[in-house]
Amino acid sequence: MIEMYDVAGETEQIKLTLKYGEKKLKEIEERIKELEMLREDMLAIKEILLKRLKELEMAKKQKS
Repeated sequence: MIEMYDVAGETEQIKLTLKYGEKKLKEIEERIKELEMLREDMLAIKEILLKRLKELEMAKKQKS
């Protein structure tokens, strides 16, 4: 009888572990999406800043 209880307990534990794992995977996937969006934003800002820097350097050279 104890053995059957242990199996049932183990089954429930596995189910809970899987449920917890799925929740964590979803959280990780959401965080990855957020980080990808942040990366895209940062790359766009970098391009804008590089372009502006180049413009300023060109203007400085023309004045010299």
